[in-house]
Amino acid sequence: MSVPAPPERDDAADAEALGDVLHCESIAARISQAAWSFSAHRHRSLHQIFWVTKGAGRVTLDGVPQGFGPNTLIFVPALCVHGFAFGTGAAGWIVTVPAALHLAVPRRPQLLRLTGAADPVTVTGMISTLAEEHAQMRPARAEMLLAQAGILAVWITRAALARPAPRETARRRLMRRFCALLEERFHEHLQVDAYAAALSVTPTHLTRVCREVAGVSASSLIQDRTLLEARRLLAQGGMKVAAIARALGFNDPAYFTRVFTARTGHTPTGFRATARRTTPRGPALRPAGISV
Repeated sequence: MSVPAPPERDDAADAEALGDVLHCESIAARISQAAWSFSAHRHRSLHQIFWVTKGAGRVTLDGVPQGFGPNTLIFVPALCVHGFAFGTGAAGWIVTVPAALHLAVPRRPQLLRLTGAADPVTVTGMISTLAEEHAQMRPARAEMLLAQAGILAVWITRAALARPAPRETARRRLMRRFCALLEERFHEHLQVDAYAAALSVTPTHLTRVCREVAGVSASSLIQDRTLLEARRLLAQGGMKVAAIARALGFNDPAYFTRVFTARTGHTPTGFRATARRTTPRGPALRPAGISV
């Protein structure tokens, strides 16, 4: 069952949006309420690192679906469209870092399968140490978190540079162009034919490429992006459900509620209540000499 993805944060304030210098949580905590599948979404100015130590699943990174198993590190840069489907029993960690910290991370998404004996131990050690520091309120905590995140970022970049670059294809280029255009114009409530015309392809070709690369139709991606904005607005809590429906092009709030519930498994009000309970709170901790 597909359930609501973590709400896309309004990341303009970065660290303030996280309520901390960075955020670290276990995969088990994120999917503890049977939320095994996260629909395609993106974060405007947050990087995410997924370290999978147990279990398996599938991830789509900028329209390219891939499988993963234990000892897989997945790096999702800001603005990368990504969706996850975790198998039952998946375990590991998720580290979320504001892009404004300017860590030495790769520019492209990465899926690194760590097959050597030493690498999984090294990554587990780095992230476990970071998670322990994140959970404590020790002196100079912010500085320590930044230092540990910086070391992890450099390790990921080196590992990415050591592997061959993925083969570029016309389908992947078109998929990236469509995702970028969708992010730019989803609020205009355009249909597939309008996006296809803007990309100089036919609607049939665009839909075929979306199905081949992402496993879903172009219309599904459009609707998913609209509902992602709905989740973001609901999580912020400042607008009534009817106002959100109108802002997203739904003339009938009741129809919006039916669509939202069918695609996410939650009513809009139910999702809003869950988001309020699970969104991190607390003052941002600013390390000395570093503006975030």
